[in-house]
Amino acid sequence: MPIDIAKLKMPTVSPDGLIALELIESGDYDMPDLNKIVSQDPTLSATLLKYANSPMYAPVTEVTNVGRAMSVLGAKTLRAAIMIATMRGFTDPSEASQHLWEHSQAVSKIAKLIAKRHYPRYADDIELSALLHDMGALVLASNYPEQYSEIAKTALSPENTLTLSQLEQEAFGVVHDQVTAVFISTCRLPEVTGQILADFYSRPPLLIDTQDAISQQIAIIALAHLLEEQINSHKTRFKETIPNSMESLLLHLSLTTDDIENFIEDYDEICQTEG
Repeated sequence: MPIDIAKLKMPTVSPDGLIALELIESGDYDMPDLNKIVSQDPTLSATLLKYANSPMYAPVTEVTNVGRAMSVLGAKTLRAAIMIATMRGFTDPSEASQHLWEHSQAVSKIAKLIAKRHYPRYADDIELSALLHDMGALVLASNYPEQYSEIAKTALSPENTLTLSQLEQEAFGVVHDQVTAVFISTCRLPEVTGQILADFYSRPPLLIDTQDAISQQIAIIALAHLLEEQINSHKTRFKETIPNSMESLLLHLSLTTDDIENFIEDYDEICQTEG
């Protein structure tokens, strides 16, 4: 019998973080209001400062206060910082969670780099969506640590031919896309994020002539996913299958192999600065 997703313990956004998310989503706010709310939450403030000082944003001088961090990041990127603070407080230190967390952060960075270069209108929103694309797996790993540890062991075995979602389906009767969708709805995150991630791995392949905002953002995250696999091929990883090939995603997004090289160079530069 499938597990009841409604009974899973989900990550809980802090009260101040939840207020900030609601204000950002409503569009009815000003930066001083958000500054005051975020400053009341020490964990969120620390995460925001770390985020603002990351190589992705390359501040000229060190960001040392919440107000300046908000100016560097912008309100929409604050959502990603809130989710990072929430996820860090929720996930356990298991090997499975570590793999999932590192992968999600890498895909988020690459997706933002792609969007900034070619689809700037999506850059702020896609960072959040990409960061959350495997959130359901982290939730399952935290709710069922022993069972998920066994899934992880199987998934990381050289002999394994099944995807992470297939292994989850066998063990729980649900896959992490479904759990991700429920998490997004409970946190009152943008509806578009739920539309992008509800069936990220199980969706039909994107059609080349479909150019709506949702399909373009799905394509960017899927391309970032494949690039992360290529860049970090030396690392042990879970098997996850994207419905589209690299070639079809490039066509869908009107990108070239030269663009791919540029994304990889950008990402390598950020990683070297962080390292």
